[in-house]
Amino acid sequence: IAAGIAFALAFAALVLGYRRRRIGPATAGALLAATACAANPHIMFGTDACAECRMVISDRRFGAVLVTSTGKSLPFDSVDCLLEYLQSHPQQERKGTYVVDASAPGTLLPAEQAMYVVDGSLRPPMGSTVAYAGARSSDGRSLSWLALQQHLTEAAGAH
Repeated sequence: IAAGIAFALAFAALVLGYRRRRIGPATAGALLAATACAANPHIMFGTDACAECRMVISDRRFGAVLVTSTGKSLPFDSVDCLLEYLQSHPQQERKGTYVVDASAPGTLLPAEQAMYVVDGSLRPPMGSTVAYAGARSSDGRSLSWLALQQHLTEAAGAH
């Protein structure tokens, strides 16, 4: 829906610019609004399917979004699916990576700003043991985005 709104606003801005033969405040405002809508990553819970495993994303406590360099949003049902996708698509250029804050279901925040906990007690989708931003483990051990990627790479190499 947001992409459709962004398209409609951008189209309106082009029409206004063409009719007036100049870029005025109205056109600039419409372009700014279109940019804001297109840059707002989101997950349609209960509707979107994970770009990695194709499971419908239904649990608002978990999920992630990868925004490609072209602005396309790829939704994931877990941080693990996102990381698997990134490992299988290392050439994928991206504008941003976002994760759902487990302490604020449905709220996305930049992956680099989140802290992660390896703890299966939250029971994220796909049997994952990675908890998400805002979550706490019983031992209080949390990892940064880079440390999480290294941890999972090392764990995969051990198997």
